[in-house]
Amino acid sequence: MNKNTLLAFLLMLLAVWFFTGEFYYERILNRPHPSEIREKELAERMEEQERRDTAIVEGEAEAEAEDSDTAEQQDTIEVERKAEQRQEEIKEEADTIWVETEALVVGITEK
Repeated sequence: MNKNTLLAFLLMLLAVWFFTGEFYYERILNRPHPSEIREKELAERMEEQERRDTAIVEGEAEAEAEDSDTAEQQDTIEVERKAEQRQEEIKEEADTIWVETEALVVGITEK
């Protein structure tokens, strides 16, 4: 290897080290380092997951206390809601016109 190759390699390593370092982000860009942002987001996600887990456990305890009648009512409400959603999907489906030529096939959908 000649010295120009080594110098170029060294400059690339220094550039990578500088632009990924805390000095560049905090002093020049005035932003937190991406690793700090990831750590904060991870901590927030963990806290939110813990809150969800406790809410689920509390919800299960409340669900066990309810009568089976309310469970049947919830099932019928669920079935009715799914039927309504399916009807809305059918209404939203539109006609499609297909045009076929020697060069291409095109579908035009109405919305």
